Amino acid sequence: MQEISIHDSQAVSETIRVFLTEKPVVMLELPCVYGLIAPCNLRGVSVLDETKLRLPGKTYGSIPGNFNRFVRLASDHVLPPLFKRPINPDSFVSSFFIRLRVAEESTSTPTIRNGSHQALFLSELPFQDFFEKLEISLREPTDTSLFPGMDYTGVLCTSANISGDSEGSITDYDRAITFARERGISLLLRGDGIVSNSGSYPIFSFEKNTLRVARSGPGIQELLRALPRGFELIE
Repeated sequence: MQEISIHDSQAVSETIRVFLTEKPVVMLELPCVYGLIAPCNLRGVSVLDETKLRLPGKTYGSIPGNFNRFVRLASDHVLPPLFKRPINPDSFVSSFFIRLRVAEESTSTPTIRNGSHQALFLSELPFQDFFEKLEISLREPTDTSLFPGMDYTGVLCTSANISGDSEGSITDYDRAITFARERGISLLLRGDGIVSNSGSYPIFSFEKNTLRVARSGPGIQELLRALPRGFELIE
């Protein structure tokens, strides 16, 4: 299995090379957890299902390269300013998932459940830069079956573990390598190393002026303190 740093100038091109193979899935080392990424199309969904032995009734999130393009997907929401600008490490500490209504409630695809989609925003600059370049490189052609009628191609993402694994998220290198080899993953993108065993990122869900904490996680208190007034918080 090949390992390459997220800082490497070849990281984007090597990821795209894997995305064009018969098994287009890459393992990603994040500061809190290991994840998997795949192209935003039905083949990407299929390979993630195969790799994770995915349980039924699940949907996949994404990692936007272009923050503003993702925000434009939102419908029936008034996002607070914190979530209306590109990630700025001076503004808050942690990364997070945000769940937004992007279509009618009746809409469901492998990435949309009851009209809502969940995306991961990474506060670390090397990851921001990497995913922005990756999304630009993958802009054409697009597969509209995952986001019908929408201009969005953020790569699919999920945790790097067997679906429903009792051991939970993978947060150490040895377990990650074992998983990658057993599941036939050919590329690991290294970050700066796992800095804690804190696990998966928090999830925020917005409905108009209501913010719901759908899942707690590392850095959540810093994020909540950064929210402006005027939003009802449900924890």
